[in-house]
Amino acid sequence: MVANPLTLSESEEIRVGIDHDGTISMIAKELERAKSTISREIFRNGGKGAYRAHAAEEHCVGERACEKEALFESTLALAEHVAKRLRSKDSPMTIAKELESGFLPDISITVSHETIYAAIYVHGQRGLAKAPC
Repeated sequence: MVANPLTLSESEEIRVGIDHDGTISMIAKELERAKSTISREIFRNGGKGAYRAHAAEEHCVGERACEKEALFESTLALAEHVAKRLRSKDSPMTIAKELESGFLPDISITVSHETIYAAIYVHGQRGLAKAPC
């Protein structure tokens, strides 16, 4: 997720900078943004010749609206196995290593320990059941 997305007015400033043959460095300095942010924004939305602020904004809003289904929500067998192992007091790292080994006959997917921790910290909202207090 983007930590600090560009605003519509910043997108318009990018368009103005492009129209005035400004370099990516000049536009970035004017907006007090990283050059990489400006570069990605321009090329993600058609390049210098096709960049339009409103179209870029619509694309950005559309991307934010599409939520990806969590791995544990889409793979119930995996979620049940991980939840069972967590109840047994196994660490997410141990569970991830076990899944990586491929010795479980009914589960062929692997998951990192970071993904398991992320699912734990959202308290039952992304596919793993909320832990009892």
